[in-house]
Amino acid sequence: MTIPNTWALMFFRHKDLFEAKSYGESWLSIGTLDYEVTPDVEERLGFAGSCNSLFEKLGYTQYKQLDINVQADIALDLNKPIKDHHGEFDLIYDGGSVEHIINPVQGCINLLKMAKLGGRIVHSQGVGDQMGHGYWTFSPEFLKDFYTANGCKLRGIFLMDVHGNEYPVERQKNGMVGLLGYIPNKIRRKIGIHIVKNSFNLPYDPMITNYSLIAVFEKLKEVKSISMPMQGQYAGDSVLDTAATL
Repeated sequence: MTIPNTWALMFFRHKDLFEAKSYGESWLSIGTLDYEVTPDVEERLGFAGSCNSLFEKLGYTQYKQLDINVQADIALDLNKPIKDHHGEFDLIYDGGSVEHIINPVQGCINLLKMAKLGGRIVHSQGVGDQMGHGYWTFSPEFLKDFYTANGCKLRGIFLMDVHGNEYPVERQKNGMVGLLGYIPNKIRRKIGIHIVKNSFNLPYDPMITNYSLIAVFEKLKEVKSISMPMQGQYAGDSVLDTAATL
């Protein structure tokens, strides 16, 4: 997993979602992170050197990494129920690790248990043309239904392409074009032949199929037992009616 320029800019663009709420908070990254933020972006954002310095700039004084390897601060297999670290972290950032384990539901249960009450759980998962990348690509409904059924509130959810362009996630009705097909269709309707550009002056490319789904949840209460929801369209509910759009 990597923190590139686009992700660093996204963290600071949405400081309301990612900034520490008070001094002394802890950030846990799921998976060992590579750091690829360039000096010009570091200067623009006011930090330099490493993931640790980036998270310190966001207000986190403690930063740890969880991975299966012994080089990580916490060596755990998220396929299995965790025994320790319950309620330990203020922000848990999954930068694309849960999609690589065979049991993603258990992985999400573990993240839920490791988050402090009032803490945040962030998923940044690949969606789209990810064949051969991970075991899974996640629907927004999977994350929203699981976490909201288990004491969390959705604080933000959007898609981001490799250039850093963002797109809101909205409820898809049965029979409508799929989630990824919806993006270029909506952009074409909205801007016609014009080009969408981000802060790097890179054009929107409707052929891009590599997107990340970013979803942020706040843990509002501890649950005594884990609920396993059924997807809303089968349970008779619409699941993304109240999704936060950015």
